[in-house]
Amino acid sequence: MGFQTSGAAKGDFAMKLLGIMMVGLLVFAFTALQEVGADQADEARKTGLNYYNGTGVKQDYQEAMNWFIKSANQGNSIAQYNIGLMYFNGDGVTKNYEEALKWYRKAAERGDADAQYSLGQMYYNGNGVTQSYSQALKWYRKAADKGHADAQSEIGSMYRDGDGVTLNYAEALKWYRKAVDQGNAEAQYCMGDMYANGHGVTEDYSKARRWYRKAADQGLAAAQFELGQIYYGDGDNSEALRWYRKAADQGNASAQCALGDLYSWGHGVTKDYAEALRWYHKAADQGYEGANDKILGITARQKYEKGEGVVQKPTAHAALSLQDTGHAWKEASMSARTALCKTMTYGNGLTNDYKYWLDKIDNVYDSSETLWLPIYLAVKTIETTRSINEGIAEKQKYLGR
Repeated sequence: MGFQTSGAAKGDFAMKLLGIMMVGLLVFAFTALQEVGADQADEARKTGLNYYNGTGVKQDYQEAMNWFIKSANQGNSIAQYNIGLMYFNGDGVTKNYEEALKWYRKAAERGDADAQYSLGQMYYNGNGVTQSYSQALKWYRKAADKGHADAQSEIGSMYRDGDGVTLNYAEALKWYRKAVDQGNAEAQYCMGDMYANGHGVTEDYSKARRWYRKAADQGLAAAQFELGQIYYGDGDNSEALRWYRKAADQGNASAQCALGDLYSWGHGVTKDYAEALRWYHKAADQGYEGANDKILGITARQKYEKGEGVVQKPTAHAALSLQDTGHAWKEASMSARTALCKTMTYGNGLTNDYKYWLDKIDNVYDSSETLWLPIYLAVKTIETTRSINEGIAEKQKYLGR
């Protein structure tokens, strides 16, 4: 005979079953409502993105912000991140780092990797918050653990530079490799630097060139400039010109100055002072150190080539003052430097030890073209031994680098 239950027991079982079913229905309904809410929030975010980019509608930052806020208030972390980005960049709103930080944090705490990385950036740079390497590293790690390549590269750079951590090239390389495995251009560039400088690896310019090229091919201006430097050092001025121009066109001031140097000296191109000046002025407009000196240097060379200002024998006063007082050569006026060089040329009681003056060249030629120029022009006027001429020629090879 089968198991029997009483009528009362059957009633209790039915009530329990009904209760379980009711709880299940409530859970199902709540989940469904959450999904509907999430879908609606994501649709609002997508609409905001369309207004932000002007996709299918007229670009309107204010309307984009309205839709992002609707989405963010329903818990959409991407919308929260987008609001933070708009405040950080000042897109349609007054730039406000504090507001950016607030919205980045909301998204970061919900696990958004882009927001975690951006929060790390704000702590690293001290934007809207007290600068803190430890907080930067904390948020970079959270993003990096989710596979965020930019965050991985930034961690590598912190270990490379010893920012808030003990300098550790091996650890830097580990994080750079994680990022380059994802094709991250900044990390590729940094790998190039590691090989170029022998940091944590054997110095290897061929590998440096390979990593710079990977980053340069992705359009990273800094890598394009470094690639140009390598080609210039190898004597391939045409390739140097090509990569300098790519970087210069993106506003890289170092490349703009280097491009000016090529035109100034006619390396790989026809000498063109006007074109050189155009690029020097672009670099100077960005505050690039030495660009204004190069502009002045071209002016001096143009005068020299026209025979202006180089025929009179100068007095020794300024030159002797400069030499005897030990006044910093780099801080001396152009007239004092030129007087010293010309006085050296004619004698006037100063040393005629030509090695001394070539040592002067060693001390200044790589500081700026202007500092090198007066000595170069003066020494060029001296009829001396073959060894001196060879020494000048050796220096001349490096002009414009």
